[in-house]
Amino acid sequence: MMGDPSVSSSSANGGGGGGGGGIGSNGQSNSSVVGKTFENIYLGGQNGPQTLGKLKLAGLGIGFQEAATRKVLTMASKDIKRASWQRCARDYELRVEMANGLVHKFDGFPKESFDLLADLIERHYRVPLEAREISLRGYNWGKAEFKGTTMNFNVQDKTAFEIPLTDVANTATAGRNEVSIELVTPQAQAAADGSGRRPRIREDALCEIHFYVPGMAMQSQVDESAAGKKIMRDQDAAPITRKREGEEEGEIHDEDEEPVLGEDGEALTAAAIFCETIKSRVDVGVAHEESIISFDEVLCLAPRGRYEMEMFESFFRIRGKSHDYRVLFTSIKGLYLVPKPDDVHHMFVVQLDPPVRQGQTRYPFLVFQFDRDKEEDFTIKMSEEVLKAKYGGKIYKVYDGPTYVIVSDVFSALTNRTTITGGVFRSAQGHSGIKCALKANEAFLYPLEKCFLSFPKPTTVIPHSDITLVTFQRVSAGSSSATKTFEIRIATTSGVYTFSSIPREEYTALEEHCRAKKLKVTTELGDGPAYQVSDVEEEEDDENPGKRKRPAEGQYGGEDDSEESEDEDFVGGESDSDVDLEFDSDAASSDGGSGSESDSDASAKRKSSKKDKIEAPKMAEKSEKQKPKAETKPKTKSKADDSKPAKKAKKEEKDPNAPKRPSTAYIFFSNEVRTEMKAADPTIAQTDIMKKAGAMWKELPESEKQVCNHVLESYRSILTTQYRNTTR
Repeated sequence: MMGDPSVSSSSANGGGGGGGGGIGSNGQSNSSVVGKTFENIYLGGQNGPQTLGKLKLAGLGIGFQEAATRKVLTMASKDIKRASWQRCARDYELRVEMANGLVHKFDGFPKESFDLLADLIERHYRVPLEAREISLRGYNWGKAEFKGTTMNFNVQDKTAFEIPLTDVANTATAGRNEVSIELVTPQAQAAADGSGRRPRIREDALCEIHFYVPGMAMQSQVDESAAGKKIMRDQDAAPITRKREGEEEGEIHDEDEEPVLGEDGEALTAAAIFCETIKSRVDVGVAHEESIISFDEVLCLAPRGRYEMEMFESFFRIRGKSHDYRVLFTSIKGLYLVPKPDDVHHMFVVQLDPPVRQGQTRYPFLVFQFDRDKEEDFTIKMSEEVLKAKYGGKIYKVYDGPTYVIVSDVFSALTNRTTITGGVFRSAQGHSGIKCALKANEAFLYPLEKCFLSFPKPTTVIPHSDITLVTFQRVSAGSSSATKTFEIRIATTSGVYTFSSIPREEYTALEEHCRAKKLKVTTELGDGPAYQVSDVEEEEDDENPGKRKRPAEGQYGGEDDSEESEDEDFVGGESDSDVDLEFDSDAASSDGGSGSESDSDASAKRKSSKKDKIEAPKMAEKSEKQKPKAETKPKTKSKADDSKPAKKAKKEEKDPNAPKRPSTAYIFFSNEVRTEMKAADPTIAQTDIMKKAGAMWKELPESEKQVCNHVLESYRSILTTQYRNTTR
């Protein structure tokens, strides 16, 4: 539980700025400047659990120390640009805006601390403490304003909420007028009691938010960034002015607004400018942390696209044409570097937890593809002393070699994780992976030392510790079998994975690898448990010793076996079917002899082979039994059939040259007014035309309706005369 914040003071120390003392403008100690320390203050502005600590205000600046990790955050007095006071979830909040655009928030101040903070901030930093009002109406329709690295959502000129753009992981347009913003997933913090317990996030965190931005972007709302891209103007920027004829220079009026045009000459939507502004502000937020190394045109298979990869000390970014992703190194759980079985590419797989998100799609793996023969040279943007001090020589100042090797080495050093490469397994072609299929998708399976790796879609990692059983299915019993592929079914504690379409020659190597890793392995022959004929002959019936048990129906699975089983209870005469019986010598083909010759020959051969197996007396008895019943009596018509009326005579065909039936006067009138309405308003709908035409017809006098009828009669007489002349 959070206690009430307490305030402690310390008097100025004689010469320096140590302790709680301060330094006057002349460099001498100022006894009137007193430092203040506030206990039980939370570092706000973070997505996830807040950090508890203490805040100290002194002449040299502001400092915050975390209670759990003892880390210190300092803000120099010369860099403090603005300070404000507003209501928050935990009492009141102090917002400190820096000259570089960053905003620091400190929550947990009681309402009575305003006067004390205002006096300290005014005295130390020459900045007034502004009191801001918060909109509590709950409206979701307002105005978005950008200020430094913060986006404010204002309702009726009051801030409803704000988003620190430094926490944005990805932003993209979800439609013509919709923009989605994905935030960095918060990291769990260690327990404050130092018990070493596993860190957990105990609070809900905002992951994604969507904005609906209608309309087109106007010139008065747009400015250009340092990169030359069009973005929304800053809240503190001076308004754009224009001089109109006969008036003095002033702000742009609504009637003078002009849309913003893109490179292709088309007007840009406000949503596109809004999205581009967020991307540029995110770049400003991370500008204070310079990138270590960058790679251009990196092909990523999931999420698919070509990206520019930038490596920082605590995270890396991949920037594409439509999406940007910022991933913390603490989210990386595994690195894999394996050669693709095509002898051309190398694959680098990054396992993430939590995954990156693109709308509703989550990507727990980033799969990068590099050309094996592509070599480049890079220079790390750090001095050799800093590299040795921070990374212990794991990163070199200059790199020259294959790109995939450099990328994996840099990732391994920055994340402090070992990159897992291909193990000792070799396929029949000498590769460390085999081509297969997973969930109807082409995949590559790599039996590694401690897991199975499969990519690209879906990318899967199966640790050996989670595997309960490995089953090889559809394995041929001999070399003469027509089966060229088999399946491997891996059962784990969380599910079952089936890899199919594996070449038959890979079976031996896979089985030996699984047994070498102490995995439980079983093998199934053919399409399932094979049925051996010798087993059937030796198997006896439990109820009748000495007699062999008859195989169950369908046990052999063959087509001929199912046809040899005859149904002696079948009575052909009782059926209403007109199809002739199979053993009738006089029977004709049921399809009237239209079947193919090859089909009939094959059927005859099959039947003759079966008849040879049947004893002659039994065959004769059965044929005599079925012959009379095969003769069907002619069907007699029922009374209902006799009462049916005779078929109607066929209608005479209509002459296509005959004149069409004339339209009514209303149709003639509506066709005339339709042309006039379309000319007046090309965008009018057909339904609106019919409604207006109907209303106009009702209001039309009878005399004018008679005129329409007269015109139609004249038109019909002309058509009739022409038709009679052509038919003579």
